[in-house]
Amino acid sequence: MRYKEGKQLSTNQTLASLLETLQARLNVVNEGLFNPEDFNPEKIDDLAALVQFIKSRSHLSLQENEAVIAELKTLRK
Repeated sequence: MRYKEGKQLSTNQTLASLLETLQARLNVVNEGLFNPEDFNPEKIDDLAALVQFIKSRSHLSLQENEAVIAELKTLRK
């Protein structure tokens, strides 16, 4: 279980929240790429690291955007 804003979240809720953040920051139109059911829950820490990376950047270059998307592909089931 993870915590967010004082609430205990299930792994699925945490995964969905992380993916929503990534989708918004990466400006990807295809929502199907961010379906939580398609991602390995064991890789949630790697996904959280990606979110931390994009949050630390005010702007992602095209290469960084592509690299994050490529990394997302490795985290899928």
